[in-house]
Amino acid sequence: MKKFLAMALALLMVAVMLPVMAAAADAEYAITDEAGLRAAVEAMKDGDNVTVRLKEDVTINGYLKVSTGTLTILGQRHTITFSHHSLVLSGTAILNLGTKEGEGTPENELILTSIDDTSAVINMDGSAVLNMYHGVEIRDSRAGGQAGGVQLIGDKTVFNMYGGVIDNCVNWASVAGGVYIDGGALFNMYDGVIRNCSGCKGGAVTVSGAAPIFGGYISGSSGFHMYGGTIKDCHDKGYGGGAVCAYTAKPVSFIMDGGTITGCSGDGNGYGGAVFIFTTHPDAVIEINKGEITGNTGVYGGGVFVYEGTVKIADGVALHNNTATVEGDDLYNESGSITLGKLPTGLKLAACGCDIDGWYHDEDGARWSSKKCGGEADQMEKYTETTITEGCALKAAHGEAPAAEPPLIIIVPEAPEQEAPNPTTGSRDLADVAAAMAAVSLLGAAAVIRKK
Repeated sequence: MKKFLAMALALLMVAVMLPVMAAAADAEYAITDEAGLRAAVEAMKDGDNVTVRLKEDVTINGYLKVSTGTLTILGQRHTITFSHHSLVLSGTAILNLGTKEGEGTPENELILTSIDDTSAVINMDGSAVLNMYHGVEIRDSRAGGQAGGVQLIGDKTVFNMYGGVIDNCVNWASVAGGVYIDGGALFNMYDGVIRNCSGCKGGAVTVSGAAPIFGGYISGSSGFHMYGGTIKDCHDKGYGGGAVCAYTAKPVSFIMDGGTITGCSGDGNGYGGAVFIFTTHPDAVIEINKGEITGNTGVYGGGVFVYEGTVKIADGVALHNNTATVEGDDLYNESGSITLGKLPTGLKLAACGCDIDGWYHDEDGARWSSKKCGGEADQMEKYTETTITEGCALKAAHGEAPAAEPPLIIIVPEAPEQEAPNPTTGSRDLADVAAAMAAVSLLGAAAVIRKK
């Protein structure tokens, strides 16, 4: 009997504890200070799904580490400031900054910033995943050895940018200011904006390579895949690539399948106002398949500069109206292998409003020029090849603009004077009738004469 009672009591305790255990795995916390946020994070275990809602601005002193479970931060129009070090994601942690369902509401509005001056706002490694949504901003951060915004290093580390803004993040010594990708990590940009960022190996994004292990590479390759969103007003102060720089001997990938890059510049060496490519590994994948690259500036290749590497630019890519001070307003190839597609229809050259009809040579000493567009001479040599040779500089432009068609002039004869009807017959005489019929005939077959 006692044994039976003991077993029954044990079963009762398990039944009571199960709801408590389930609640612990799916919890919400209202956060007003650093201690509360740390307590919520440090209690997380594998499989936990924790949501924190900020009720006040919070300053974090030292690292804030998330290494397991899923953490969702809802800013509710508040700010998290890192005074020293970063928010660190490692292990199998998943961090959601906002939610898809909360987009467009104050619940998602969150600012993460740093006054550390040496570290990224967010550091990632291991198999960590970061999901960022509209309403969230990572901003106003400076660093030397890291990106100011987000640093990804890890074979299975993934940053999915579904929305939000990375703004005014600066690296003053080594890599891009916005996002740095290395060690096999992957950055997917689906939407959102990266703006006003600057660095020394790309302004917005640096794509580096996987660290060598026993003579090989970590499985997979570091990559930046841009499906949408905008990179704008970012600047490189080193090699080049105001928006994107891939300068590595590792098997990296940069694939642009949508989005816009505009207003970026190469302020250092000036190679590539928007994109700089120097990839020597045969497995590197560099493709610009869709999207628009316009309004960027550099010294060589105002839009895209390829120092070395195999690059594909597909049909329909809107690479146009960029500016290079020396040569290659839109594209410059130093010694790479480039497959070049056709431009989309409907583009116009900003200088004159003329329709862009194809690719034209734009080499130093023989730059594309049109008197119609304010140039000193008509210098319009069309480029019709689908592969780009070494030392080739190109511009999306137009040939000789067709002369305007003269206006049409329609001559309509004057109507003849009318006479009073014959009082006897009640009608005009035959001569008058014939004249009226002739006038009608002339009106129906009015001559159209072009001004010569």
